[in-house]
Amino acid sequence: MKYFKWALFILIFIVSSYLEESFFKEFTLWISDEKQKFTVLKLFQGVLYLSLIFVFPILKQGLWFWSRSILSFDHLFFKKIKYAIKESMRAMGSVIAWGLLFIIPGVIRYFQLVWVNFIVFLDPKYLNDQVDALRQSKLLWKLSYGGVIFIVLVFNIILPMLFQSVLDQKPKLILILAELITFLIMSELLYRVWKRKNKNLGQESV
Repeated sequence: MKYFKWALFILIFIVSSYLEESFFKEFTLWISDEKQKFTVLKLFQGVLYLSLIFVFPILKQGLWFWSRSILSFDHLFFKKIKYAIKESMRAMGSVIAWGLLFIIPGVIRYFQLVWVNFIVFLDPKYLNDQVDALRQSKLLWKLSYGGVIFIVLVFNIILPMLFQSVLDQKPKLILILAELITFLIMSELLYRVWKRKNKNLGQESV
């Protein structure tokens, strides 16, 4: 079962990465095409593309928890995923609002909200309405900001940009596999930090 989970996770990661890029291209073309007439159908297409681009990273994170046997499949898809989407939208809105002030506050806010999906997926208190995901993420950030900045900068920003530059002329699958490896390492490191900080706080987590 363990190998099946990982095989399914890798397959879904690769497929969703292809789809994510495809929808992103469609969305940017939809925005940049000045000749395109505005219709309700086109608006619906744009919202659909943007929504799918937004959902894929959440799906990947949730499936990683499942493949690591941290969450059960039904718990992930029938109890958690809808809340993860809701809280991620709140987090994105907060980052954009802070970013409108100046770039640096928006970047800081982004790092502060790294733990939002972990809280939704793993903190039992969240479903009981005992914690607010954004506030709890900010609290955990204060206890782990050095490690979070390093992990996210290296594995979510610097390495993907480097791979994009170096592997640009290579088959797309090679780039996706490189992104898969960085995602796995980043998720594992963040999970270990999460476990350690919750243990220090004396809080339960999955």
